[in-house]
Amino acid sequence: MNAPDAGRAAGGSGPGEESRRDPGVIMPDGGGIVIIDDKEDDGRPLLRALVRGGHMATLLTPDPKDLPEKPLGGVRIVFLDLVFSNWPPDKTAADAVETVMRSVVDPKKNGPFVLIFWTNNGGEAEGAKKVLKESGFRFVPAMMEKDDYREGGEFNLEKIRAGMRRSVKVASTLQLFMLWENSVRRAGEGVVRRLSDLHAAGAECGEAEARNPDGGDANPIDREWDDKMLEAIDGLARAVGGGRTASREPARVAEKALYALNAALGDSTHRETRGALRNGAPDLRAPRAAGGGRANPGDRDGKINSWLLTRDADDEPAPGSVYPNGEPRGGGSAAPIRRVEVDDLLRRETPGKEDLRSRARHVVLEVTPACDHAEEKMRAHRLLPGAMLPGSLLKRKHIKSAEYAYTSPVMFLEGDLYYMVFDFRRFTSVDIGDPRLRDPAFALQSELLADIQSKLSNHVSRTGVVSLRP
Repeated sequence: MNAPDAGRAAGGSGPGEESRRDPGVIMPDGGGIVIIDDKEDDGRPLLRALVRGGHMATLLTPDPKDLPEKPLGGVRIVFLDLVFSNWPPDKTAADAVETVMRSVVDPKKNGPFVLIFWTNNGGEAEGAKKVLKESGFRFVPAMMEKDDYREGGEFNLEKIRAGMRRSVKVASTLQLFMLWENSVRRAGEGVVRRLSDLHAAGAECGEAEARNPDGGDANPIDREWDDKMLEAIDGLARAVGGGRTASREPARVAEKALYALNAALGDSTHRETRGALRNGAPDLRAPRAAGGGRANPGDRDGKINSWLLTRDADDEPAPGSVYPNGEPRGGGSAAPIRRVEVDDLLRRETPGKEDLRSRARHVVLEVTPACDHAEEKMRAHRLLPGAMLPGSLLKRKHIKSAEYAYTSPVMFLEGDLYYMVFDFRRFTSVDIGDPRLRDPAFALQSELLADIQSKLSNHVSRTGVVSLRP
C-alpha cells in the first residue's frame, strides 16, 4: 500500500446509519478512527464497514512510508493488528506496536481512545498493553479476533459492524466524549453553512478565474462569492471590535472573526446536543465503592470545579487573568497591588489564623470589561485584589459573607485545594504595560468572571441613604 487510505460515506455530515440502527453506541462522525494493519485485505473490511455506517476512517500500514509525518489529532478509536510482517527481527511484537503507535497518536496530546486489537495473535495483547501503558498512552482495550468475522474465507461486514459496536460500547466515558465532539463538529458545520448562505455561490455571477497566489493551475471558483464572503468576515471582525477594526493586520482581523464564530458556535452546540440525546445516551452511572459511597478521591469536587471554572491564561494580559500579587515572577516587580488583609476575609472564630496567613496566596484578578479589551480601547488594567485560602485549613463557613467579599467554590489550583476570595473594597487599576502583569498563573472562565464583575458592579454602584438616627 503506497499511501494512507481514507473512506467516508456520501454526505457524511450527520449521524451515520450505524448510529441510527444502534442508538446506544456513539462513534466519531468526522474522523478520529484509524486502522493499522500490514495486510491491506484485512484492513479494508473494517474501512468498508465504517463507511457503511457513515464514519470517516483512515487506513494505514506500519510501513514508515505510509505513516504520518506528525501524529494525528483527535483519535478516538484505533483498530490495531499485533504482528507485522517484514519488521526487524530484533524487535518484539510489543515494541513494534509501540513504535507505530507513536507515529500515529501522541500520548501526551491526544487523550483517551478505544484500542481494538484486530488480530489473530491475541496472545500478544497483554505485552502490547503493558508497553503502551508504560509509554503514557491512555486507552480502553478491546479484542476482535479476525477469524471470528470470516465466513467461507471472506469477512462478513455485518458481523464486523456488530463487533465494533460491542467493542466501543464498553467505554462509557469515551462514548460521552465522542457524543460531545460529534455535536461540536456538527454545530460548527451549521455555523459555516448559515454564514456562507448570506451570499449563495453562483447567484450573481458565472464561473470566474481562480486566484492562486502560488501560481500554476487552480480549480475555478466563484470569485465574486468569495469577495462578498470576505466582506461578511470583515463585518464580523468589526462587530467584535465595536463597529471598527483598529488593526488591519490579517492576524488581528482573523482573531476577531474567530471570536464571532465562537459566539455563534455556543448556541448551535446546545441545539445539536439536544438533538443527539434523542438518539440515546451512554450509561454514565458512576460505580459505587464498597462502603456505598462514590469511588472518587476526596479532592474530586475541587478538581471538577477547577476544570469548569479556570483555564490556561492568555499570553497577553486579558480579562480573567489571575496574577500573583507581590511575588516576583517573569522578572516583574514584587511590589504588591493593594494586597488584601487575610484577617479581613475570615470570621473572628476561625481557628489557625496564623497558618492561614502564612499559606495564603495573594493574587490580583483582571476585571477589565471584555468589550474594552476586544475593541482595543483599554486605558488601564482594572484589577481586583484577593487571596487564595487553603481549603485544607478551613471550611467555607470560616470565610466572611460580607457584601464586599466574593468567595469562589473550592478549586484545585497549583497542586492544592483553595478558596479564592476577592475584596471589592480594594478594586483598583494600573497603567497599561505594568510589569507586574507579565506572567499570569491561570485565568478564570468567562462565566465565573462575569459573576464576579456583576457583583463588583453592584458593590461599586450601591446607593446609601443619608439620615439622622433618633
